[in-house]
Amino acid sequence: MAEGGRRFCENCGTEVRQTTNFCPNCGAAQRPDVEVPTGAPPPIPEPGRIETPNVAGVPPPPKQRKSGIRNAVIIVVLILVLVIMARACVGGANNAQRESGSQGGGTSESPKEEAQSPPPTEEPDEAPVPITLSGSGQMATDLFELESGIAIFKLSYQGDRNFIVHLLDENGSQVGQSVVNVIGLFDGSQAMQAKAGQHVLDVQASGPWNITIEQPRFSSAPQTTSFNGAGQTASEPFRLSKGLTTFNMNHQGSRNFIVHLLDKNGAKVGGSLVNEIGPFEGSKAIRVPKDDIYLFDVQADGPWTIQVE
Repeated sequence: MAEGGRRFCENCGTEVRQTTNFCPNCGAAQRPDVEVPTGAPPPIPEPGRIETPNVAGVPPPPKQRKSGIRNAVIIVVLILVLVIMARACVGGANNAQRESGSQGGGTSESPKEEAQSPPPTEEPDEAPVPITLSGSGQMATDLFELESGIAIFKLSYQGDRNFIVHLLDENGSQVGQSVVNVIGLFDGSQAMQAKAGQHVLDVQASGPWNITIEQPRFSSAPQTTSFNGAGQTASEPFRLSKGLTTFNMNHQGSRNFIVHLLDKNGAKVGGSLVNEIGPFEGSKAIRVPKDDIYLFDVQADGPWTIQVE
């Protein structure tokens, strides 16, 4: 566009030479001179619009550099923002880890899971040392200590008259029934429940005698169902299952036949299974309270058998 002999760019209004084909400022192609009425202002191009004449043989104008630089700057700024945010996240995680480490003993390492050991298995208490007492004729033994639980008395007697033994506590009170009450020779055993404390045996006899007191701690036993013996006996321990159980019993003696079921601590279960005099054949059913170890305490003067169903 020419004005007063001067030429201006039709796109940006920059003064250009008469022979210039492209604006040195914006790169827009310049058209041949067109007469413009005097006093009329040069046409103002629309913002953001570049008019390129469709002239054969004229190369296209170069792309605008300002918009490309602006886009590059925006991309660089976004990258910097992302880098700063990433560093902030990593720093926060490290701070949290250091704080947790300082609270747990000054280390930033994650606590390792401790290996869990299986719960300890309950084992029975160690059985006390057996107590051995002996004498001849009637006498009271020295004091001895018993622990709480079952006590098994093993007795032998070589006299020809009464052999009667009572267990007394430290106050002189009799514990349970007599340990034994027979006439003449004897070799047998009895089980009962004892309380912890000092005790003494009061013995009536006409000859030499020997008594051993044991307090076993049963941890296992077989599931025996058939028992037999002769005379007074504490049976071997056996295992019973919880529930209704029948006991078939037979006795060939002429005096007392008394049978008790005891638990492993010496406590009686279900009262006496039988309490008769002389020969006996019969049965009794009781409820066994739990799966556990039991034994029979039998008082008899002849052969006997017990079957468990």
